[in-house]
Amino acid sequence: MQKSLIALAVLSAIATTAQAQSSATIYGTVDTGAVFSNKVYDPPTDEEVGKISIIPGVTQGSYIGFKGVEDLGSGMRAFFELETGFSSNANQNQPQQKDHASGNLFRQKSVVGLDSSLGSVSLGLQSGVIDDLNQSVGSSVGQPADHTLDFSRSLQSKNSIRYNTPNISGFTGSLAYNFSEMSGLTSTGEAFGVAGKYEGGPLGLYAAYYQAGRAATPGPVPKDYEGVYRHPVYGTSGDIGLEALSIGAGYHSGPAYFYSSWLFLRQPYALGFSSNDDPNVFHSETSTPKAYHVGSDDNSKSTILKLGVDYSVNKLPLHLIADASYKRGTYLCEEAVNPAHLSQVTLGADYSLSQRTHLYTFVSDLYAHEEFNTSAVDNAHTRNPNQISIAVGIRHKF
Repeated sequence: MQKSLIALAVLSAIATTAQAQSSATIYGTVDTGAVFSNKVYDPPTDEEVGKISIIPGVTQGSYIGFKGVEDLGSGMRAFFELETGFSSNANQNQPQQKDHASGNLFRQKSVVGLDSSLGSVSLGLQSGVIDDLNQSVGSSVGQPADHTLDFSRSLQSKNSIRYNTPNISGFTGSLAYNFSEMSGLTSTGEAFGVAGKYEGGPLGLYAAYYQAGRAATPGPVPKDYEGVYRHPVYGTSGDIGLEALSIGAGYHSGPAYFYSSWLFLRQPYALGFSSNDDPNVFHSETSTPKAYHVGSDDNSKSTILKLGVDYSVNKLPLHLIADASYKRGTYLCEEAVNPAHLSQVTLGADYSLSQRTHLYTFVSDLYAHEEFNTSAVDNAHTRNPNQISIAVGIRHKF
């Protein structure tokens, strides 16, 4: 009997030690809302009509993640993190907001690495430094998807290695490198990003830079999209094909949090068109024109400015949100009228039923000039320069 008790105590100690040394967590968000949008284009009737839809990922995107750590001793830990987005209104696994990679179950993030007092090193599919900044600067309770920033969300670090510094008096930094994985052509299609941030007291400051090299030699094959011929572009493999620079700031003042960000995007080898295209021309497969939106082949440069405030109502679990973004773009289509403009103004409220469950509502007004109107929510494409969307939804974190 005594030996049995001793054995049980030893086994319990071993189990307790194992639990202390390693852990795994499941986390995520389910976000679904009912959205009304006016002036939605209806191809069968060729008219603009009102539309009510159940939309997944209205304010933060629906996703599920798994992460874990193992204590290796001497202050070092091994870790992993896996994330994928999903559609909460349909029986399918699909990208949500920043989740753009395809052909992989964990399309949003899939990393493994080591962490110590000197920082962390991770390898795999990782979030991009520009997207990290956009996620850091904004309302703490979520806000409607701003499609002017969709392109920055697609700048993931694929086939990459990333180093994150430890927190030094509020300062942290990141350095990421994407391998091209092309034999003998290390600069072809390679990319790198660098970012830094300071968070101390009421103030947060953020900056990030991303650069990607061209993957084609000597230039891309001219593309043909539904009869629209694009001029070939010359350049050598490894030339800078895309640059993005972003800075942001946030400041807490009493119950109010003020935030702002600025993004500059440049594509030195953007393409021109030899025939006309129109921001309001819809294509049957995507309902999105092949030009006139941020990051499109003809977009040589874009600037996006975002301003907002998140106000926490005293003695109530209620946040009031006001958010505005403005985009100015330059396009190389022969009939383009530059500069093109796109603005979005959003007013919303977020009510906490608990620490994890929130109800929200917002109204968003978009206006486009010589630019494709991205619409405030998915599946509400319009040919009209102006569109209003109203949403009511629920978001649960786990």
